[in-house]
Amino acid sequence: MAADDLQNVASGKEAWQSSTSKWSKPHEAKRALADDGERDFAFHTGLEDKPWWRVDLGEIYPIHSIVVGNRRKMNQEQARTLKVEISRDGETWTAIHSGFLVWSGDLVLPLGGAALARHLRLSLQEKAYLHLSKVEVWAKRPKIKVAANRPDGFGLRMQCLLNGLYLAKALNCEFKLVWPDGIAGPAKDFEKSKEKDASNLIGHSVEPLASIFADERILGAQSAGRLAIRSLIAEETGLSAAQLLQSKLHDEPNTLYAPSGDLGETLAPELAPNAEFGLPDIFESLKFSPSMEKAIQAARAVDLERNFAALHIRSGDIVYGPYRLQGTRFAGKAVSMPLARMAIENLQGRGLDVLVFGEDGASIAELARAYNVRPAAAYLKDLNYVGPERSIFEIVLMSRTSEIWAASSGFSRLAHSISRSAQDVNIHKAFSSAKKIAFFTKDLAENAGVYHPMQAAYAYWQLYVAHLAHKSPSAEKIAALEAAKRHDPENVMYDIALASELYAAKRHEAAEGILERALLQDFSPEGVWDSTFGLTVLLSGPQKKPYLSNLAAKIQQSAAPPYKYALLAAALIAYRKKEFAKAAALLKDCVIANKNPADPRIQRIAEQIGDKLSA
Repeated sequence: MAADDLQNVASGKEAWQSSTSKWSKPHEAKRALADDGERDFAFHTGLEDKPWWRVDLGEIYPIHSIVVGNRRKMNQEQARTLKVEISRDGETWTAIHSGFLVWSGDLVLPLGGAALARHLRLSLQEKAYLHLSKVEVWAKRPKIKVAANRPDGFGLRMQCLLNGLYLAKALNCEFKLVWPDGIAGPAKDFEKSKEKDASNLIGHSVEPLASIFADERILGAQSAGRLAIRSLIAEETGLSAAQLLQSKLHDEPNTLYAPSGDLGETLAPELAPNAEFGLPDIFESLKFSPSMEKAIQAARAVDLERNFAALHIRSGDIVYGPYRLQGTRFAGKAVSMPLARMAIENLQGRGLDVLVFGEDGASIAELARAYNVRPAAAYLKDLNYVGPERSIFEIVLMSRTSEIWAASSGFSRLAHSISRSAQDVNIHKAFSSAKKIAFFTKDLAENAGVYHPMQAAYAYWQLYVAHLAHKSPSAEKIAALEAAKRHDPENVMYDIALASELYAAKRHEAAEGILERALLQDFSPEGVWDSTFGLTVLLSGPQKKPYLSNLAAKIQQSAAPPYKYALLAAALIAYRKKEFAKAAALLKDCVIANKNPADPRIQRIAEQIGDKLSA
């Protein structure tokens, strides 16, 4: 087998030793896995009976050979009773070398790939010091492939695809693609989402791969079936691609899942995109279907006669649809009308014209009336683009602007990725909380009645978030939430937040009344798990949204008799956080507090949670 087919799978892994000595160095067990070729010894145990050293390779490999380097300068005879063992599980061991051998240099144990192991243990079979210079475990290099795997909207799919193609080229490996067909109806159904029943809201409408690409690299890379949905790796771990290639990647063997975020923040500098070769080059190399290519060329032909900045007004599923019930999604993905106004005034104050993108035609028309901004849809009047052709037209057009202002949007992220010059601005971070409070308060006093009720409700929610960041008095936070609830009375999100603030303000009875409604207004015999509150338990979740976690904390802090609804909510939150003992204790207190007067709905929910805890 060629040496190029092998890699030292022990490099960088975790190692341990039975003891240390006066000659030991910090973290010396791992030093044996990073030999400099000069050290006398990498690690040195104390004098003891059967001293040992071991390494965990992280996963099972077919081992080709094991190389053990003896101490280089002196006392090589100390290793004469060396025993070498391997194991798949760290419990059952197989000896591959044992006996009496005085040796120097490297002891090479060939295994030909026939031995499968995750753990390696070295030990002496007498009372002695164990000191060695290096340990290497060589295994066949796995064939890594990069997979682009996003099942959601067009923007994030395309971003993930570009990132995957870049990684495959940078790492010289195979590229695979998962591209499920559209999840929901066409974009023309957007207006239906503004009806009282938002169940018709579009999700992510994406056409089949063959209608978008005419590129064999892409069409031939499509994977049958559907890989496990993962957001990747380095975004979660902070590891570089080089480190990731040495670790267990994901459920799909030897597959590196391309991120949908910024590769510059994910990869080691030597692998990250740069001016010489980056995502714009990958995009330029793609072969699109004729209709998509026509839309791209049409966007490039638009005469942007002035210096435009792009503003992406995402609303749709976030403001009008069921995602508005989910705080962690709701907080940073959309742009409220007051925030859009702040951005426009900032841009126009710096002499820039503003090109506004988005599907919410009525809101964009209101901004155009107030500020004379240009809707991007104006360039589409005679083109009749729908679906992916419209998306790629607007993305390419957006990429030609000098600044791109947006919230958490795959659409705008893709436009920035394929641009060679546009500055990316996170609109939520562009202004201080104090400035937001002042602007939102004035704007909503004047325009809340003009905005669509759900747009007004969302704006009041963002005002509440600004109050949280600014540590405003409780009365101001409560007033913002009450206003949001008036404009979107069915949104239980506002009930949960309002109850949390009332608990914090020691207004327990009012909080209990609101939380009762939030917990039980959608209650059905099937159980609270399918209720709206089941979604809002997300409040206990991601710490990257600390203010949302704080809402759960405020409820949990008030979870004590006689506040039975706070106790029930806290039990649900604890269960969702897998704090089962805590959930059981809270549930017990809730049942006790529910006796006078008794609420039969609480009893039924408590029994359901109890059944799940028992299971």
